[in-house]
Amino acid sequence: MRRALNARDQGCVVCGAPPIMCDAHHLRSWIDGGETKTSNLALVCRRHHVALHNGQWRVTITDGMVKVARPSWAEPPPRQRSRWKADKAVLRQAADFALADVPAG
Repeated sequence: MRRALNARDQGCVVCGAPPIMCDAHHLRSWIDGGETKTSNLALVCRRHHVALHNGQWRVTITDGMVKVARPSWAEPPPRQRSRWKADKAVLRQAADFALADVPAG
């Protein structure tokens, strides 16, 4: 089930944090009769898991697509998942550039 969530959500559905940093959140709580199955679960990082339980975010799944409704104060919109990889590449380039400026010897 976790592998299916990792493949579908590819990390936190709110901010895009990597799957390793995420919990599986029941959209309809198990205490209210929500089942533990992929159609009732979404990956969220710890910070957004707490925020979901506090009612600050709303996550739904419609036709297998996860939808996130953010609160009005949450501007700008959450990062796209692809930005994580892009940010790492930019950091690597910056580090390589900085090392090139160091005089040898």
